[in-house]
Amino acid sequence: MIRTPRLILRDFRPSDLDAYCQLRAHEDFQQFYPSRDVSAERSGELLREFQRWATENPRLRFQLAIAEPRLGLLGSCGLRITVADQGQASFGCELGPEYWGHGYGIEAARALIGYGFAELGVHRVLAETLAENRSALSLARRLGMRVEGRHRESRHFRNRWWDTMTLAILSSEWEG
Repeated sequence: MIRTPRLILRDFRPSDLDAYCQLRAHEDFQQFYPSRDVSAERSGELLREFQRWATENPRLRFQLAIAEPRLGLLGSCGLRITVADQGQASFGCELGPEYWGHGYGIEAARALIGYGFAELGVHRVLAETLAENRSALSLARRLGMRVEGRHRESRHFRNRWWDTMTLAILSSEWEG
């Protein structure tokens, strides 16, 4: 569990299922995902997968619930060590649209990435997002990530091709 001034980042619980499915079902949330990835069935599969990750030993994947004591589940934030012996990790954050623009994403992201650098010995954190997802790009840049590449027409869903962007930050660049 990681605490910030307003938030608690914790492992998912079975009781989070309804709230998790609800936030992923919002039309604004779904705009950058294939339909199959935001279905209630897929959201349930993801939640169970996140719970399994919490039992792995050693633990290399953290997809934590972002909770606010009064509001409940706001979304999730993840740090997944992809190359353990080289200190590489991927990062992602998702929030229900009603919580956008309140600083919850940056607060949660700083806490989890800071944990990765300070406690897990991560050397490099990368994020990959659709080039049209301005909110995700803004979050990554506010975290100090730099654009490392644009991958043209690298994903296909919703009857079109999408460019993706890769951004990253090194532990030596991290200011938290």
